[in-house]
Amino acid sequence: MPNTMAASQVMEVVLNKYEQYLPAGLAPKVRSMNPARIFRILPENEYKPYFAAVFRNFFAAVNVSALGMNVIGVATSPASPYDNFACPAFCAPAVNVTDRTIYINRDSGITVGTLYHEFVHYLSHSNFYPEFYALGGNNPSILEGVTEYLTRRIAAPVAHDRYNQRKYQTWFTQVSRDMGGNPTTTLQRLAALAFQGDLSVVPTLGGVAPRL
Repeated sequence: MPNTMAASQVMEVVLNKYEQYLPAGLAPKVRSMNPARIFRILPENEYKPYFAAVFRNFFAAVNVSALGMNVIGVATSPASPYDNFACPAFCAPAVNVTDRTIYINRDSGITVGTLYHEFVHYLSHSNFYPEFYALGGNNPSILEGVTEYLTRRIAAPVAHDRYNQRKYQTWFTQVSRDMGGNPTTTLQRLAALAFQGDLSVVPTLGGVAPRL
């Protein structure tokens, strides 16, 4: 079961891996924050209202084209959207990184790999999340594929955990195929996209770049 101590370790590992790509000053600012402020690890009954609020106000509208109009029905229903979309964790889509919060359903059976994935989301440049994601279409799948690629490149045990869980496997494979070439160059270009908001690689991935 995930806990705040595990979250603290995840933060340090990810920051050590990707600090060179982050905007100047962001890594020390995030390190100074209480992990319990960044990661809200909650029992399912407390997690559901947070998921419902973000789903109704953001995720549903983005995913209409991908999932169909039934998403709107779920979003407007008084029932919890979690009952239809049992998402075990998410990062709230605030523009400023340090205004974001990661919500984790501690009762969902997730592994520590999910904490790594969500913390990569947390550190993402606003051009990428939420701006790129918010355009919908193929962009959410690309965002998850890129985030998963960067998650698996953190360390071999993380990659092993994510592969065993089959987390975002289709999207990870697609991004890897689209990028091709040298893995080091791929890592650099995808890190620049996710953490610096450099959208130059978006056409290679088949996405639509926002007009900034």
